[in-house]
Amino acid sequence: MSVTPRFVKIQGDTRNCIAIVDSSGNQTELLEAGPNIREAESKLFIKQISELIRDSNIHVLAASGSLPKGLGTDYYKKLIEIAHKNKIKFVLDTSGDYLKEAIKAAPYLIKPNISELEDFLGMTITSEEELISGMYKLQDYSIEMVVVSLGENGCLALCGKEIYKVYLPKVYIKSAVGSGDAMLAGMLKEIQKESSYQEILKTGCTCGVLNAMNEKTGTIDTTKFAEIYSQISVKRLE
Repeated sequence: MSVTPRFVKIQGDTRNCIAIVDSSGNQTELLEAGPNIREAESKLFIKQISELIRDSNIHVLAASGSLPKGLGTDYYKKLIEIAHKNKIKFVLDTSGDYLKEAIKAAPYLIKPNISELEDFLGMTITSEEELISGMYKLQDYSIEMVVVSLGENGCLALCGKEIYKVYLPKVYIKSAVGSGDAMLAGMLKEIQKESSYQEILKTGCTCGVLNAMNEKTGTIDTTKFAEIYSQISVKRLE
């Protein structure tokens, strides 16, 4: 599978985000401040996304992370609205005010962790029952899938009106850095194929586990995919 770059050039510098993992497994992150995006650059990106949607046979768009300086907190919301107009599913992995604004436009899938969900809902979550209750509150925003990662304990997902729980195998974790992104990539592959909820979750979690088994960030050993995939189970909770 090839990747065609479609970058928008800006005057600012791209930031470096470096994760250093020592021999004992401790991790240190060095995160530079991002560039300031000018208004003309912001509009050019919107124009390029609109052209990409028009000229390509795509069914899903994805965005993740915080927004750089210069873009309003409603920028993701604008992108989601463009996707809706073109009948394209939008997957979003962000938090804070970016999530609070974007969620108003009803993205297809969001992937908050528990603390991000607590912040959004203004509640403390101390049990699986409270987590499920909090996820159901997001139905008011017409989000199709709410996926909450639980680390080595798998994940819980609200899919339509049903709750699914994903159970993971015990593996030796070398570095969990990038596992959330790997999980998102796996889910995107299946959303693009219009697969079932179960298949979306299972493939996504397989990619997340494989990334954690690898020292390199955002890297999976595809030769082990079938092995890990077969050990992951997805169950619908009553």
